[in-house]
Amino acid sequence: MATNFTRETPDLGKPQLASPRMAGADCGGGDYGGIVDCESPPRLHELHAKSETVFGLRIKTPDSSRWAHYYHSRILQKLPFLVEMFYWIMNYLFYSVTKGVAQWLSPAQIGVVQVARDHAIDILNFEHNTASWVFPIQESDFQSFSFKIIPPF
Repeated sequence: MATNFTRETPDLGKPQLASPRMAGADCGGGDYGGIVDCESPPRLHELHAKSETVFGLRIKTPDSSRWAHYYHSRILQKLPFLVEMFYWIMNYLFYSVTKGVAQWLSPAQIGVVQVARDHAIDILNFEHNTASWVFPIQESDFQSFSFKIIPPF
């Protein structure tokens, strides 16, 4: 059934829900004075969802286009490097906190180089003594083999 709409009768589209509460009230006999669709109201995650396909898997993601006209979105669209700057600031903060915790945890009498050397020796002892089945070739044998094959610069 086709209807010709003129300037006097514009096409207003399908009646829309004002809110789920109003839809339930109108369908149950409430008086809001508007036309409301009495089907079950769509859920919020269904209203604002996009469907993406990644490696053949269908993934529903929230639709972020509703924030396109906010100030922060417009600024980030014009200056996208601000996102990367924020990323690097967060990395630097994490690095600073980690460095501070490491200085707080390491004893003041022992130097950092000595602690690193001791840890390296412990790892080598573990590789040679405990986990020899994981590392069947000795490191010194591999190094001498490499030095014989690779010509010096």
